[in-house]
Amino acid sequence: MSDDPVDPHKVKVYEIFRDQIFGEDLLINRRAYATIISQILFIALWMYAGAHPDLYPDGNIRLFIAIAQAIAATLGFIAIVSGFLEVRQSKRRYKKNYVAGQETAYVPLIVRPSRIHTLSHITAVATPIVFLLLSLFFVYRSL
Repeated sequence: MSDDPVDPHKVKVYEIFRDQIFGEDLLINRRAYATIISQILFIALWMYAGAHPDLYPDGNIRLFIAIAQAIAATLGFIAIVSGFLEVRQSKRRYKKNYVAGQETAYVPLIVRPSRIHTLSHITAVATPIVFLLLSLFFVYRSL
């Protein structure tokens, strides 16, 4: 980093993009948590309906639950991936418009995430896929 004075406009732009990206990242985490919790509830409800057929004389309730679970997993997947695409777009916009010619002080956290953070993103995408496959198994078992 040079001894030149820091441009307050560049600092403000960096802070805005950093906050936007971190906010979207937190939203992705919340979407992943919501997907996990809702899927656990769907699985519990599906198993409860199977354990108490006398409460649900219509045999299609388990099929309905499994289809609702598949829809919820699909929507969770779409929401998580759209969050990642928004983060990627923000990073590209920042790099294209503001990083060129800047000092390294404005680049760090936005450009290169850690490996563990990247692994958590992969897990966030894989989780709804696993639940979707599980829900398709429940649909099959309910038929």
